[in-house]
Formats: sequence, structure tokens, C-alpha cells
Amino acid sequence: MLDLFSKEIEIKDKRNKQINTVFDMLDALSAPVITYPSSWNTDIPRKVIETILPQRIISLMNREYLATIPECVTYIMPASLAFPLNNDWTQIYLYVCTQYVKQTEGNVPQDIEVNELDAYQISLLNDLRYFIYRKRREYLKSKLRLEKVEQNIVSIISEKPSQLELF
Repeated sequence: MLDLFSKEIEIKDKRNKQINTVFDMLDALSAPVITYPSSWNTDIPRKVIETILPQRIISLMNREYLATIPECVTYIMPASLAFPLNNDWTQIYLYVCTQYVKQTEGNVPQDIEVNELDAYQISLLNDLRYFIYRKRREYLKSKLRLEKVEQNIVSIISEKPSQLELF
């Protein structure tokens, strides 16, 4: 009996891993870009947004479950335009911008180049990366739930009511 129970658990674990893998792919390919809520969101360069998808796929292949560097740039940029950043966040913003430019173009002006952060700034950056990653997955889960509810409603509406035959 215990052996049968352990096999059932093993099968469920395998199924959950498969579902998680599919959800991870959906997340990488179709989750929205999370930005700081600001009126400056329209000023994010299209070039930065276009690099998010390939970076998400690379991140997924490396089993890195955090937001990518371009996603951090798109989150911090509108915030930096909405209000002045303190020293730590300025250094983090310059760091992620440096990393982004090195990944895409290669040449970073020396006066704004930041190649390393202190331990506190790294922890802030990792918290931000996890926050963005979590928010985009939450949004995708809610979107999938809503689509499932809509499909159920459509299927209920489209069913023809069966008429009872009396004779």
C-alpha cells in the first residue's frame, strides 16, 4: 500500500514539474513587461523592450528565476524620470544600464559606467529582480484564470438547451 502511495506521489510530482515547465515557457514568451507606475512609461525605448523576450528565454534556459537586466532597466527608467533616485538606486540604475549596453551595443561612456555594486545594492537589485519576476507571473496566472472562466461561460452559453419531449 505504501509503495502504491509513493508511486502516486511520484506521478503527481512529475506532472507538476511538466506543468511548471509549460508555465515557465508561457511566462518567458507572453508575460507583460512590468514597469514602475508612472506617466513616463511611454518613454521607454522600444529597443530596450525588444531585448526583453530573448533575455527571458536565455534566463529560463539558465534556470534563473529572476527578472532580466532589460526588465530592470524598463522598471527603473520611468521611476527615475518621475522622481529623483537616492544614491543606492542611482548606482543600481547605472549598473543595470551598463550591463544592458554591454549586452547589446558594447560601448558605455566611462563617466556613467558602473561595473560593480556593494553588498547592500546587490541585495536591493536582487529584491527588485524577484519583485518584477513575481509580479509578471502573478499577472499571467490571473490572466490565464480569467481566460479559463471566459471559456467556461462561452461553453455554457453556446450549449443548446435540451427540450424535453413529452410525447
